[in-house]
Amino acid sequence: MESEPFAPQTGGRIKSHPFVSVHGYERERDWLENIKELFCKEELAKDDAVSWAAYRASQVSVSSHEPAIISLLPLFVENAHSPAMILHAMNAIRSAVKHVNPVQVPVIAFDQPLFALAKQIQWELANTHGEDHLVVMFGALHVEMAAFQALGKWLTGSGWTKVLSNAGVATPGASDSFLVASHLTKTRRAHQITAAALHLLQHQAYSKFTEKSTDDDDEVMTIAIE
Repeated sequence: MESEPFAPQTGGRIKSHPFVSVHGYERERDWLENIKELFCKEELAKDDAVSWAAYRASQVSVSSHEPAIISLLPLFVENAHSPAMILHAMNAIRSAVKHVNPVQVPVIAFDQPLFALAKQIQWELANTHGEDHLVVMFGALHVEMAAFQALGKWLTGSGWTKVLSNAGVATPGASDSFLVASHLTKTRRAHQITAAALHLLQHQAYSKFTEKSTDDDDEVMTIAIE
């Protein structure tokens, strides 16, 4: 395999599906509304779920779907960070998936360094391991980290980290680390706190605006009557 493989140019444009964005917003809006209701309470009850994780756990119901077919492949002692082992793993996973569900295209999730090797294999062996034969993707951890790192680039220089440290959410050093998502759990919590705070401030600002508009309308009516 070449040290610098040729990466084929992709065609078309990546577009976000409108259903996904709207559905995702509505799915998170119920948690934000729950935060708003709890914020108005003088004392929280024992079963009040404030955090995102606790609220989502309280909403989970027993699933009626059939359990997925899960199998554990034999572990190997060789170093995974090599093209030979990644190719072997891709072949083994493809054989296992074909045995369980012959019509399914295998989907394999890799950590970031192993993902790079898997993509090189796909580009070099496009006829047998190309993107139409195997779907290679980041693992869920790296997908979330990449998303938070993209948000961190947008928020750099905005004063977001200073607000977090002044509010006592985290120390200045920890707040700066949220920009690069060096600690995923803490970074996720910081973004959740930010979303909840902005949601509350937005509703408070709107309430004050409507109250002021009502007072101005009453004052105009009084002057007109007089």
